[in-house]
Parts: sequence; structure tokens; C-alpha cells
Amino acid sequence: MAQRFYGGGGFARTGTGGTLCAGSVKMGQYERRYLQVEADFLPDGKVIPKVLYWENEDGRVLPFSIDRILDIERAACLKAGGFGLRYRCLIHGKRRELFLQEDNRWFVAVKSYS
Repeated sequence: MAQRFYGGGGFARTGTGGTLCAGSVKMGQYERRYLQVEADFLPDGKVIPKVLYWENEDGRVLPFSIDRILDIERAACLKAGGFGLRYRCLIHGKRRELFLQEDNRWFVAVKSYS
């Protein structure tokens, strides 16, 4: 049986006036948004994300199940910067990229509107 881990830092939200709260890193038109992720640790050392938790504008936390992992590889996030394991996933039938940094924090690249 795989071990279950809940981790990945806090939620990130952009503040007003173009400032960023802790947990967001801005680069160009995109920023890294750090997420809480539920993952399985397999006996062979692989880490498999199962659910990510997204905080929307009104503060509600929404769980999104990861339907399928399509690919796992070491890669840079070209949109928002950062480096780590890139998980190409299907989430509700849509392809998404989820990154696990070396400091064990999960992030996705999101458009910056500030």
C-alpha cells in the first residue's frame, strides 16, 4: 500500500496593485501558484499526485481529482519559471501541467492579471 502525503505549501493569491502574497512567484504574464496536493509515495520511490486543492477568488477550496498521469519528467516551467518534476496530467478531461520542485512544493503556472 502506498503512503499518502498532504503537502506542498500554502495557497497563493495575488494581492491588489500588482503585489504578490507569499506563495506566488511572478514571471512575465504567468506566475507560479503553489498548491496543496495529495499524493501517493510508491515503494519504488515514485510520487504520484492524486488530488490538488485550488482556492478560488472567494476563498473556497475546491478539490480536483487527477484522472490520469500522462508523463513525468524533469523539466523547467517555461511560462512561470522554476524547475522540478513536471507531471502532465488529465484533470476533468483537460491536459494540465503540475510541477513538483526539489523543496517538495507543488505549483502550476497561471496567467497573471495584476
